[in-house]
Amino acid sequence: MLPVQLYSGSIFYRGAYRALKNKTSNMDTLVSLSSGVAFAYALYSFLQYGISQFIDVAALLIPFILVGRTLELSIKTKMVESVSSIAQKSVSVIRDGKAVTVDQASVKVGDLVLVKPGESIPVDGVVEEGKAEVNEAILTGEAKPVIKQKGSAVISGSTVISGSLLIYATRVGSRAYVNRVAEFVKQARGAKLPIQRTVDKLSSVFTPIVVVASFLTFSAWFFVFHVSAAQALLFSLSVLAVSCPCALGLATPLAISAAINKAAKSGIVVKRGEALEKASKVDIVLFDKTGTLTEDEFTVVGYKELVPGALSYAAVLEKRSEHPYAKAIVKRFLKDDLEPTEFESFAGEGVAGVVLGKKW
Repeated sequence: MLPVQLYSGSIFYRGAYRALKNKTSNMDTLVSLSSGVAFAYALYSFLQYGISQFIDVAALLIPFILVGRTLELSIKTKMVESVSSIAQKSVSVIRDGKAVTVDQASVKVGDLVLVKPGESIPVDGVVEEGKAEVNEAILTGEAKPVIKQKGSAVISGSTVISGSLLIYATRVGSRAYVNRVAEFVKQARGAKLPIQRTVDKLSSVFTPIVVVASFLTFSAWFFVFHVSAAQALLFSLSVLAVSCPCALGLATPLAISAAINKAAKSGIVVKRGEALEKASKVDIVLFDKTGTLTEDEFTVVGYKELVPGALSYAAVLEKRSEHPYAKAIVKRFLKDDLEPTEFESFAGEGVAGVVLGKKW
């Protein structure tokens, strides 16, 4: 119990001391009072009567709150990692006429970056060579791929589905789009929402009220009901222990952090946590263009087969494709566990290959 008070609880006692110096009170003040007085009474009752009353409050209150804060920190860390993980860790760069693999942090403005199918674009830039279909859902919210060719602008975090691109890097590192998104999420996780500020204000008012109530409880039992000072202190301490609004202080940031993390995993970037509160009051949402609400799980709803068996062979070829439409074709028409002996993808046009010796 002593290590809990002196080591684990030191962060709360320091916070309470700073609040006292500023002539105010906060959650740390109430936690320090509840845990500190419980510890003092548990020690007194043990020395005086051989039993430790309120030892559970003294031993468990601080660890309980620290566990909540640890969970909150873990959620916030995963939230940033889920966005940062979009970027490629290693990058193919053309140097001295050859493609070499370097760490993303080594890429500089002006480098020529080679991106192949299935890879995430690591930099913001302009296409120097090549043609490819790119998934820009991270920027536009649309699942339909966009054709990129020489002169087209590309953003980091988008994914090349088919074809290859040679990109002239214009923004790298912290200035690249995907890293700026991660920074937005970091700022959102650290900013306090109005509801959190309200909790802090309530704590500043609630703490003095609890202290006064605890003092009045002691006075009433000692002076009016004439119980012993030890019993009056026990009742007074009970008021402090049960009045600590730990659940409110923990639930608010945990709920906010979990919501922002869930949004990030779903491709929604929350720039300010305050938007989450305002979202609950929204009645109408306007979307600027078609495709924004489209999921990337397409389904074949109708077809016409001009050559018998062609769609089955097409499904065999599409197994090698990263295109979102390919998954729908494979799911609907793949019947045999075959593999193409040759395969080639043409950005914006389709695929070709050889299956069972026949070219399609």
